[in-house]
Amino acid sequence: VHNNTTAPAHPGLLSMFSLKGKTAIVTGAGAGIGLSVAIGLAEAGANVALWYSSNPNCIERAAEIASKYGVQGQ
Repeated sequence: VHNNTTAPAHPGLLSMFSLKGKTAIVTGAGAGIGLSVAIGLAEAGANVALWYSSNPNCIERAAEIASKYGVQGQ
């Protein structure tokens, strides 16, 4: 259509990259970049398994992510 001034209907960008039903294992996810990656994956719908070596807060972070984004977090 020529001279069309309205934008076409488009789903949100996040829905195009949905990870719903997938599971991601994130290493170093107790804090910092690893935690941010886990949050981003959960936001996209993925269940996340946080892998860490020495951060005892990681268990709490997994529960927070699961609660906030409606996914499973371990």
